Amino acid sequence: MKNNVGGLEKKFCNMCGTCISICPVGALSVKDNRIVADEEKCIECGMCKKVCQGIFIDRNKIEEKIFLDKKDDKIGVFRSVFLAKSNNKDIRSKTSSGGFITSLLLELMDKKVINKAVVVEMNGSKIWAKIAKTKKEIKECAQSKYSIVTLNHLLKEVDEKTAIVGLPCHIDGLRKYQSLKKIKTGPVIGLFCGFNLEFEATKYLVSKLGVKEKDIKSIEYRGGEWPGGFLVKTKQGEEKFIPKEGYNFIFPLFIPDRCLTCTNLTSELADISVGDYWLEKGWSSVIVRSKKGEEIFNLLKNIDKKKISEKEIHKSHEHLFRYKKRGAYLRMKMMNAKTSPYKEIKFNLRDYISYIIFMTIRSPLVSFIVKKMPLRLLIFASRFAKKAI
Repeated sequence: MKNNVGGLEKKFCNMCGTCISICPVGALSVKDNRIVADEEKCIECGMCKKVCQGIFIDRNKIEEKIFLDKKDDKIGVFRSVFLAKSNNKDIRSKTSSGGFITSLLLELMDKKVINKAVVVEMNGSKIWAKIAKTKKEIKECAQSKYSIVTLNHLLKEVDEKTAIVGLPCHIDGLRKYQSLKKIKTGPVIGLFCGFNLEFEATKYLVSKLGVKEKDIKSIEYRGGEWPGGFLVKTKQGEEKFIPKEGYNFIFPLFIPDRCLTCTNLTSELADISVGDYWLEKGWSSVIVRSKKGEEIFNLLKNIDKKKISEKEIHKSHEHLFRYKKRGAYLRMKMMNAKTSPYKEIKFNLRDYISYIIFMTIRSPLVSFIVKKMPLRLLIFASRFAKKAI
């Protein structure tokens, strides 16, 4: 995208796709994993800028309009917090952590609450958002995908029977879109997200495993036994694997700039937010936020659940709250990027050390050196990086 086409800035675009749906003349589209603008079509109406969560998002104002409940400094507005998992073993075996979202969508479809869902599918190394209209399609889209994907370009096709499953940036964009166009949707399910990755990260990991792209049968970012890892299956029947804690090194290398200043870990504007629960195997953290979310959650029969305190979510994601609820404000300050209302924090030595380590790894020279390091050494270093950053 050319800088400032329609008022947008390329640097903080993370491909959510909201601008594509809002553009009245169809001047924006996706090409080669980038949003591009047709300058001849652009009428400079500024609508894309109004819905861009990469420029600025004031979640407090949006929360006042759609939520009327208690608020926690770390997880946002909520009504209740649960651990939940599908009670279907087959579903759990094919998902990252509990299979809650897959089970939720399937049951809502059975109950005619929804008839389709915006989800993300992956085939080989290709990833895209789609509107799933059958239970089979929903099952095919299970599992986490650690890659940027354009999703909100589909907003023109949703209605009150459409569930939407997205990352915090997708949900933020959706809510800004709804502030201008009064579209109705089904339940909005938000995913926890510490940071996302440029698509090149997937190609890089595949190359580190010595697999050629043409030989890929499937890729799973959370394959194998919980907590899983980057699992590549080849057409020749081989399996190549990097444990999850072993590929943390790629995050500083491939994080988009916008993710560096995002303070939204738990999809704070969703009806229901869902993420891992790191303190106990096989469960999903579930934050029920809105009246609609509560009604939906209470309908579910095909899940096991137990109520917990929001403090348990704090413990489970302690390192990511430190990274996003403290570190993001420091990065925002240092990068001169006010992408959400700034929060004055008294930063400590650890904050600055983490910032220096993280940004040093992102520098062109160090990044080049790190990318060339042997995989075994990178896995070894990754096991310690989590504690440092």
